[in-house]
Amino acid sequence: MRRTKDDTVRHFSKTLVLIGLGVMFAGEAGRADPPLDPLPAPHFSLDLSSPAVVGGNVSASDLLGLGYPAPATTLDGLTLGLLASTDDINALSGSNASILATQEFAILFSVDRLSVGAASPLPEMVSQDVPYNALDQASRGHAAGDQFYSTDTFTPIGPVTSPGNEKSRNNVLVRNNFDEGGTDFASYPVVHADSVVANGTVQDRVNATAMLARNGQTGQVTTAYFSLTAGSLSLAPLSAGIPPSGANIFHYVSAPPPLEGACCRGDGSCTITSDAACWNQGGAWFGPGSTCAECNAASPDGACCFGDGSCQLLDDVNCFGSGGIWLGPGTTCEMCGPASSTGACCYGDGTCVVQNDVDCFSTGGFWIGPGSTCDACGGPPFVGACCLDDGTCMEVSDMLCFANNGWWIGPFSTCDLCGQSAPNGACCQMDGTCSQTTDVQCLDAGGAWLGPMTDCGLCGFPPPGACCFQDDTCQSTDLIDCFNQGGFWLGPDAPCTLCQGPGFVPGACCFTDGSCVDAVGQDCSFWEGQHFPGIPCAGDVSGNGIDDTCDAGSISAGIGLYAAFFELGLDPADDIDAMIVFDGDGNGSFDASDRVLLSLGPGSPSLATIPGAGASAAADIFLVEFGQPIALYASAADLGLGHALDNIDALDFDLQAGEMAGDVARLAPQGSNAAQHGIRAKRIVPIPAASEWGLLVFSLLLLSAGSVIARRPGQRADQRNQA
Repeated sequence: MRRTKDDTVRHFSKTLVLIGLGVMFAGEAGRADPPLDPLPAPHFSLDLSSPAVVGGNVSASDLLGLGYPAPATTLDGLTLGLLASTDDINALSGSNASILATQEFAILFSVDRLSVGAASPLPEMVSQDVPYNALDQASRGHAAGDQFYSTDTFTPIGPVTSPGNEKSRNNVLVRNNFDEGGTDFASYPVVHADSVVANGTVQDRVNATAMLARNGQTGQVTTAYFSLTAGSLSLAPLSAGIPPSGANIFHYVSAPPPLEGACCRGDGSCTITSDAACWNQGGAWFGPGSTCAECNAASPDGACCFGDGSCQLLDDVNCFGSGGIWLGPGTTCEMCGPASSTGACCYGDGTCVVQNDVDCFSTGGFWIGPGSTCDACGGPPFVGACCLDDGTCMEVSDMLCFANNGWWIGPFSTCDLCGQSAPNGACCQMDGTCSQTTDVQCLDAGGAWLGPMTDCGLCGFPPPGACCFQDDTCQSTDLIDCFNQGGFWLGPDAPCTLCQGPGFVPGACCFTDGSCVDAVGQDCSFWEGQHFPGIPCAGDVSGNGIDDTCDAGSISAGIGLYAAFFELGLDPADDIDAMIVFDGDGNGSFDASDRVLLSLGPGSPSLATIPGAGASAAADIFLVEFGQPIALYASAADLGLGHALDNIDALDFDLQAGEMAGDVARLAPQGSNAAQHGIRAKRIVPIPAASEWGLLVFSLLLLSAGSVIARRPGQRADQRNQA
């Protein structure tokens, strides 16, 4: 059949359409396939110059995880003790305490923006549709947002060697800044593995990566080892007296959940809560792991003394719940002593109540004396002379004085009064006698001084019992003497062995005014503070008026120095740019059985002195074993790097590589771990140097042109017919 001109035009238009569709779908086919076995998503950080950090989406001191449209913060810098905007995490690791020296793994690493790479993709990898590596990605302009997988395997003490087999000495791309169907960093610019980024495009730089352990219930990171860049302002306080250095390694352990147990109240109710919460609610805490059933097995009755002079025989739970002071099992009301006169009771928050001494002491106040008025308290804070046993003195509040086992003279008193005569008051002796003396004379005689102008009728001592102190010591003394010494009295005849309970663990005691003192749990509860056992007061490093330990969101079980630069054989001017810590016993201290793999930043002085470090030493990996000099662990060439500009910025490892042994097996077509985990290419060859939007626009133009051409012959025929 003879083809007409219209047929030819229509055929041409269809051809244009097919070409357009082919171009469009060829561009789509150029995208990488997801890895066959994607690696788990790690924690990571970005540097200060990353657009995600500059734009305020995240901080360079935050630990990040996968999130959209930007990385998600999984542990903020404040929790790590990083309080300055210039703080920048430079290296990150887990404890890896269970990793044996013989276990095989693949190295995972990231590079900086200037890195070039040295080795072309391995032919064996290309044949398995894994064509991307550091050299390839650097040539496309976006290697700094990627993570690469070594094609050789390693152990904690060095590369694995197989006799008669050559090292593979290369790497493949396993994670980038775009979701290729595996896991990614969700960083900028969002491009495919085979895309090209224009020169000068600022991109997010992955500065550290690690697989960190998390709490199974809360999802909170439980342990982390990290280093900071030299410009980080938090280096000095974190280094705790050691010269601040980018080669110091720090250790973070999350706060354990508070120990909980039965909190029994005088009204018969019970909840399972922590000791601090229980005491603040006026209950009696029965210890960690206790149950509410134990409330029904309360101790035998004893004297419960009230501030109005009355007394009831109650058990400890009902006495505490009723606001009384319990003297112990089997005690009688005669031991309570007479009711005292009322006087000013001054509290640390600036308030004052006129009440008797028992009520004042039991609610954490400081009793001025009988007949005194609230004017005697003065205005907050109630600062006065605190005389210490070593002869020194400081002018602080009563709480701080008691916390330091000092003797507080009173509001507005000065240190001149320490050791000098003062107004007489009741001096109560353990044998039940009393005399009118000064405070100094009373203390020298081993008595308990009740305050200026107090009456001996206020003594009324019950039998002595355990008085627990913050330094883990204990004395058998009476209530008032124990209180005057800054201890916590457990009741008459109570044995000192009871001082070892959970309420006597020292830690930060935080108050509503933002202040903090180190105290045991019982004292902190008595002072109506919030207790954090095992966590010391940190001081107000942030300058916001609140002790950093007490600041919401910053409480942790510990942030300390894991290893100082000199313990690692490094120079203080070195920067640890990447690391893997093997803390053999997981104790957070660099000691016997510990190893650290690390890479140093360009310009680190040690790069010129470590034996074996090459021209591309910033891409070399070094090994530090406790008690041994730093040594070359793997050269840049072992990882497919080696250009003078190459710089490793992050290190991690994958134990799955240990499933295959020997270089030949690792590169076998069906057995390569790198091929399993690496981002794969599609078989259809993409059209080079064409962006996806350009392809789409070009295809639409072709479709439009074909449609116009196809219509014009018919339009001309219509015009001729009309003519």
